[in-house]
Amino acid sequence: MKTKYLLFFYSLLLCLAFFQITSQDIFAQSRSNGADLLGAVKDPSGGVIPGAIVTIRNPQTNLERTVTADEDGSYRFIALPPSTYQLIVNAPGFLERKQVFELVLGATGVLDVTMSVSGQSDIVVITSTGTKVVETSKSAVTQSVDSQRIDNLPINGRNFLGFAFINALIGRDTTPPLGPAPTTGLNFAGQRARSNLVQIDGADNIDNGSKGARSTISQEAVQEFQVVINSFAAEYGRTAGGVVNIVTKSGTNQFHGNGFGFLRQRSIQARNALAFTPPGSDPKPAFTRGQYGFTFGGPIKKNKTFFFISLDQTRRRESGFSDIGRDTSIFDLTTAQKAYIASNSSAGQLYQMFAQSGATVARTGIEPNTGQAVFLPTFSDSNGRLGAIPSVFRTLS
Repeated sequence: MKTKYLLFFYSLLLCLAFFQITSQDIFAQSRSNGADLLGAVKDPSGGVIPGAIVTIRNPQTNLERTVTADEDGSYRFIALPPSTYQLIVNAPGFLERKQVFELVLGATGVLDVTMSVSGQSDIVVITSTGTKVVETSKSAVTQSVDSQRIDNLPINGRNFLGFAFINALIGRDTTPPLGPAPTTGLNFAGQRARSNLVQIDGADNIDNGSKGARSTISQEAVQEFQVVINSFAAEYGRTAGGVVNIVTKSGTNQFHGNGFGFLRQRSIQARNALAFTPPGSDPKPAFTRGQYGFTFGGPIKKNKTFFFISLDQTRRRESGFSDIGRDTSIFDLTTAQKAYIASNSSAGQLYQMFAQSGATVARTGIEPNTGQAVFLPTFSDSNGRLGAIPSVFRTLS
């Protein structure tokens, strides 16, 4: 009987894990977390070449899709993960053409291919690199931040959304990004920070009640993200401000990972000249900050299934004191306040309750014996993400 229950329990866990993993495919169908590519195949004179075989390939995962050019020579690929691709074009009577290019998140790139005539059955490949993909089908004002900027530019607090400030139309929100429902910290063209939409891998990451930003992911797990300032497409919506569209990293056919660590320890740093310490305590206030994490990804089955794991944790231990003196006369009532209390019995009773001996801390926030306001000395927070993407081979074109 015990074995039967264990088998049922493990089967249930397996079903839940499978549901969680495959649910990523649902979000992947969204056009918001991918990129499109379209173009036309032409001969040297500018005429179209119908029936050309167009293949797109991702060298990192061997993702490959093939389409046939229409009667007008046009081709189209949709919902491609943002990455570097190789386009391979073949047509009878023409040399094979290969072009390497990069697709960024949310883009609809246009790449026309001009073939070269082959006089014989030559096996000659014309390869070009660094091709610029031009987007002409969208009018939205966008800014893309790729992994190169995320990895190399300095950032405060390891909050990668700060890279959005490279756009002049985005300002910093004055509301502290703290509390149970913090804002995104971004003002799009003067709109409130709670008027924005944040998406991760095509799924909303905003609390629909407070419009607060939910806990985000590690900076190390972000492949790239896009900010859409205005005139965004219909797949976004539900916001009066802007859109932050985030795509996370995935494993490839090669194992890869990194690790990092930062330690600021009290015993090896100078004392803060402005720090206050109460009598009889350690002359150097406690302050230790540790930040560490790692990423690791690779194939479960090459060309089919990949995984990626990330962890980013911050631990802080500190104490803070604000010494504004033992004189609490600044909290005494004004003449107008005394008059109001005298004329209102309920207010008078409430004030007398806080004015009694022993209620000084509740009334003023100051401990009467030392004259200091003491804050919580120790706190720590961490976030981690484990995700697996079963087979990025999704033929949607």
